[in-house]
Amino acid sequence: MSLRRESTAMKITRRSSLFLVSLLLLGGCTGVISSKTLSQQSEGPPPPLYLLAANPDSFKGKVIILGGEILGLTKKEGKTFIDFGEIPLYEDLHPILGVPAGDRFRVVSPIDLNDLLYYRGKVVTVAGEFMGIAGPPELEERVPILLSMEMYVWDQVGRTRFPSYGVLLN
Repeated sequence: MSLRRESTAMKITRRSSLFLVSLLLLGGCTGVISSKTLSQQSEGPPPPLYLLAANPDSFKGKVIILGGEILGLTKKEGKTFIDFGEIPLYEDLHPILGVPAGDRFRVVSPIDLNDLLYYRGKVVTVAGEFMGIAGPPELEERVPILLSMEMYVWDQVGRTRFPSYGVLLN
């Protein structure tokens, strides 16, 4: 009789352990951008930056998701202005490694962001409302501007986004 009780207790313990492990694993599988923000995004992949620049009125107010490398950061009156070089994203919104930063865009954050997290060279996935096209005074070019809704900083992607295989070749 005691063997039967032990086996039942062990089954319950195993099931409980399996359930807890499953919860922990599923908790780590959250998306880069929240499902609420993703549901506001227009269907299909985000438009390329040249299309946003060519026809800004048709995209104004829409939620756009882009990837980029931080090129510069300016703070003014409690807001943070971040200049990015675009980096293409996979469908799961992870940056494509090994691609040099492309066309520029700017993100306006309504809050003062932490300099220890957001700095030159960091790679970020950004969801924001498209505000239009404008140019910083120091540049002649006009760039797409997004009002930040959500940003995900890729901690494991360093200043050089190019994968290193040096250890494997030795």
